[in-house]
Amino acid sequence: MMTLHEQIATWPKAWSYDAGSEAFGEKLVREIEPFVDFIAKKLAVRTVDRHLNSLFLMGGEIISELAVDEEYDVDPLETLRNSVEDEGGPLCSHLHTEADERSYEATCRKLHRFLEARDQ
Repeated sequence: MMTLHEQIATWPKAWSYDAGSEAFGEKLVREIEPFVDFIAKKLAVRTVDRHLNSLFLMGGEIISELAVDEEYDVDPLETLRNSVEDEGGPLCSHLHTEADERSYEATCRKLHRFLEARDQ
């Protein structure tokens, strides 16, 4: 069984369109890791799994947006901050039910609050 860090370390390759997107994905994962550590300490395993699924989707959407122009020399933390807000996260094309969308948006809002608190 993979640890959480081993699991999220596989994400950049899964998100990858090219070498630039994979390298950016690795940086993005490093910015997401503190949030994963935070939720892993506070929440039940099933809840953490739901958040991980949503974080994976969110990261894929961020990479997908950047891949359009192959614009990978942006700051990953700033990109993450700009992608999540009080209302949720980037539009996700892989959500098929309202329950999935609510779960995804809840994760993005939680990440937003975490980043805001960390910045203070």
